[in-house]
Amino acid sequence: MFEKFADHALSYVKDRDERIDRFFNSLWNLRHLGFVYEVSQIWDGDPHDVDGGEAMPLYTHYVHDQTARELDPSLQKEIQRVAYRLGVMDGYQEFSESDYTNAEAVKFRYVADKQVGGYPIGVYRLKYRHKSTEMSVDIDGESRRANAWLKELQELHLQQP
Repeated sequence: MFEKFADHALSYVKDRDERIDRFFNSLWNLRHLGFVYEVSQIWDGDPHDVDGGEAMPLYTHYVHDQTARELDPSLQKEIQRVAYRLGVMDGYQEFSESDYTNAEAVKFRYVADKQVGGYPIGVYRLKYRHKSTEMSVDIDGESRRANAWLKELQELHLQQP
């Protein structure tokens, strides 16, 4: 996806290798300087497919920025809590001391509609957003989606014996 976006965003750069290098250097600088951060979102379809224009985000699973994590709604912690309470996950086994030393071994779970499925993808967001009606609508929509899934998780926990 990055290369497609780079081709479109930097179309004035004729050499493709240089265009890709410039794009990734720019993205690295934006991340390093704290202007953008990554979130893991769960989508209802694969946006990389040919008909990916139909894919919509279901909710934000995890925010990979400590400051933004306090403001952006995400469900990773609640999914873990419900899984522990239902006995689906064992916290000691999932996050033992050895797993913390190997970042690739840490596992995160997400939930999705059984019929639709879920597609986790990484999305970059601007840390400093302008105040506008469109931005407010986007943020409100994100909060509504997260709250709807949170309600489902809480009901799932209550239904179990």
